[in-house]
Amino acid sequence: MKMFNRNVLALAVFSAISFSLCGAGLAEELVPASPRAENSGTAAPEASSGIKSGACLENLKKYRLSNSIAEECVAEAEGPDASPELLYTVGLWFVSGEHDLFVSIKPDERKARHFLYNAAKKGSIDARQTYVVTQMNHPANDGVDNKGVALNFLKEMEADKTDDGFLRFVTTLKAVHRLKKEHAEKVKAMADADNYKAAFIYADILQASTLSMKNQADINKAMKEAEFYYNRVLMHYRDQKDDESRSLAARVYWNLIKYYVRLSAIEQYRDQSQKAVLSYLEILAKMGDLMAASNLAVSYHLGDWGRQDDDASYAWTSWVRNCAPGSMYSQGLKRVNKELTLKVPVEELDRRREKAPEFTAGAVCLEKNLPVRPGDAPEGLTVPAAENEDPAGDAASQDAGEPK
Repeated sequence: MKMFNRNVLALAVFSAISFSLCGAGLAEELVPASPRAENSGTAAPEASSGIKSGACLENLKKYRLSNSIAEECVAEAEGPDASPELLYTVGLWFVSGEHDLFVSIKPDERKARHFLYNAAKKGSIDARQTYVVTQMNHPANDGVDNKGVALNFLKEMEADKTDDGFLRFVTTLKAVHRLKKEHAEKVKAMADADNYKAAFIYADILQASTLSMKNQADINKAMKEAEFYYNRVLMHYRDQKDDESRSLAARVYWNLIKYYVRLSAIEQYRDQSQKAVLSYLEILAKMGDLMAASNLAVSYHLGDWGRQDDDASYAWTSWVRNCAPGSMYSQGLKRVNKELTLKVPVEELDRRREKAPEFTAGAVCLEKNLPVRPGDAPEGLTVPAAENEDPAGDAASQDAGEPK
């Protein structure tokens, strides 16, 4: 049984800077979300290029990312006064690309390396970490090998003796396959001293160790210990409910999904694993994870995980398309939406619409749904409907903003 690889998903499922279920990519290991523009601080002085430094981050606070804004941001990032945050933001765009209704940025290894390096040299810790992983994990397609620079950055990370600095260093070592036993033992000690970040990292190390195990009993034992530490992270999130612990809790659930996807290949564990996958996807969806909600909608429609339920699929498809209209998630669910609404009797559609809130009750939409900057929408493309519309609206309203 394969997961989430149907054409109906289009781009909705696969986001390279999210925690994909399909292999151990860069994002799975460490890449944090794009820096929040609201933390950018005051604008810097005029850049020599004539572009006002800081204008890009201000636009990202006010408007949805578009090709025009992206071009302006890249130009600003090339200037001498570009902030570390701007350089890191632009660098991340080129790591794996950026796709939405109004923007399409292709991955570009050279540009990613360029902007991440400059961000790191200007003091961005996140950029330094991302640079190390991108350069040490993948051969340079353009013939440039900067592993030496990456190793120097890694030494700088090792010099940070704070708890957070050490955990960042260990996470990076794990991502580039240089983790040593003594590092893991120190992380465990920190986890046992109630450091919830260390608890996640140690559990993640334990789970990674199962990939080389042949005996299922050994795998089960390691995962039982991993789940003990994962639960510490979830308990911290339950008590704190802050953005940082929310992000880590989401990673816990994605890691558990990966484990149960793998376990589902074994007949005796299949039913248990299928239920676990759906349960964790629903938890993530209600936390506002659009990738999980999209996966959940498709899973219920296809019945891939032991439960086929078009009522639930309709509910989550409508919720995603209302929460993030015009996004890659909304576009990726377009075919599912049509299958659930076209040629369906009116009374059946009304019933699904009325029942939808039962499935999505408590789900929190974290999407900002910023307006499109005037003039940035391509000719003939409708701007997506505003947020807070009826999440179970009709098919026509849900298609607002979709390219025809």
